[in-house]
Amino acid sequence: MLNLTRKEFILMCGTGIIGLIGGTIISQSKPVETNTKYITNIMVNPNEFLILNKDSKGVIYILINGILMQGQEEEFANELISRGIINHDGCDIYTLPKKEDGLITPIEDISIETQDNLNYTFTSNSKDKLDKIEKYQSDLLAKNSDLFKSVNSKTK
Repeated sequence: MLNLTRKEFILMCGTGIIGLIGGTIISQSKPVETNTKYITNIMVNPNEFLILNKDSKGVIYILINGILMQGQEEEFANELISRGIINHDGCDIYTLPKKEDGLITPIEDISIETQDNLNYTFTSNSKDKLDKIEKYQSDLLAKNSDLFKSVNSKTK
């Protein structure tokens, strides 16, 4: 049996405790995030709109970058029905965010952001949702864009 001095015993115990604590910290590393984010970039002009796939409730989401004046929602829906883009007027219409709005999530699991009010970044955990985004043009949005292009306002 070895004869240890008090100093040697304290150093030996301290070293053992530090090794035990260090081993515990290493084994408790943070879990790796397993959520994959999918990103797609789409340019949307003021005369264009996007349709997102129906959700589980059958709602059609329409995202416009242009202007619909008050009362034009029904006219817009009728245009889409007559062109065969949608088959009923049960849809939710959203305006795409502007640069100053920052990152928004108007629709479940899809975040939308823009830096220039023309090019949009869509981010989602579901690649399928992003793959099903469809882009169309609208005569009504084009007409409103031309009409408001000549209007000078403080909000432009």
